[in-house]
Amino acid sequence: MQTESPETLRVAIDQGHVLVVDVREPEEYQKGHIPAAINMPLSTFSDHYQELEFEQEIHVICQTGVRSAQAVAFLEEKGFPAITVEGGMKAWKGNLNVEPSKS
Repeated sequence: MQTESPETLRVAIDQGHVLVVDVREPEEYQKGHIPAAINMPLSTFSDHYQELEFEQEIHVICQTGVRSAQAVAFLEEKGFPAITVEGGMKAWKGNLNVEPSKS
């Protein structure tokens, strides 16, 4: 399973279009998420993963890295290129921007 640091993801975001999928539950996502990340909770992931672009590398994040690792394993089984973000949002929040959801 391929992993990356939050800093590596930040560079990828800054360099161009990347797909970031946040697999936390909606209430967690609403408290703050990576700008431009889409919310696709792990609890319903198997019902919606086909909405993702197959050709594009998918960067997956959750709160600590456990759920994102499960989502990446699932995506890899289906043939999708996917990477999990080490330490999840806990690591991301340490020194990178978080966008609160608009209510």
